[in-house]
Amino acid sequence: MTAMNAKQNKTFAAYFVAAAIMSAFEINPVDAKDPDPIGPKLTPRLKQMLSEEMLSVKQASKQILDGLVVGDHSLVATQAQQIHDSFILERSLTEQDKKDLMKAAAPEFLMLDSQFHMTAKKLSEAALHKDYELQRIYYSRLVDSCQTCHSQFATDTFPDFSGAQPVGQSLLHVSEKLGAAAAGQAQRMSIKIKLD
Repeated sequence: MTAMNAKQNKTFAAYFVAAAIMSAFEINPVDAKDPDPIGPKLTPRLKQMLSEEMLSVKQASKQILDGLVVGDHSLVATQAQQIHDSFILERSLTEQDKKDLMKAAAPEFLMLDSQFHMTAKKLSEAALHKDYELQRIYYSRLVDSCQTCHSQFATDTFPDFSGAQPVGQSLLHVSEKLGAAAAGQAQRMSIKIKLD
């Protein structure tokens, strides 16, 4: 094994440990006072638009993962930009649609949705710059955003999120699991580096 490969493996191990630790602190488990799901509050037109957006996001997310795995920056950039552009608030909503959306959606939902689409834009830009590390970070944040939003505002559609642990218990549990997994992975990478 060359010194360069050993250095890359050590860098990967350090990245994995750091990512595991960071993600343990970025998880936003559902609080005991969950907001009501947004779906039942939407007009049929808004519900249809949101459903179309979610389907588009799901398909694009799968394509992004495929692109990340094979190093296809163009695919990642195109699909991430598509997610950004599907932003419901940027679509041609009528004035009544906007009023209905503001009435149905909690400010936290709108903030999460906005952040999600901005993260998609950052992922697209990272792919255009061929920055693998940033692409992985922003893709991870996209997935975290999906889970956070679904666990807070779509438990009617995703009932498995409705049984989430209260804040504190699940964060500690996840932190312990990630810490043990990250430590084990780092140790395995360290042994592999020494053996090579």
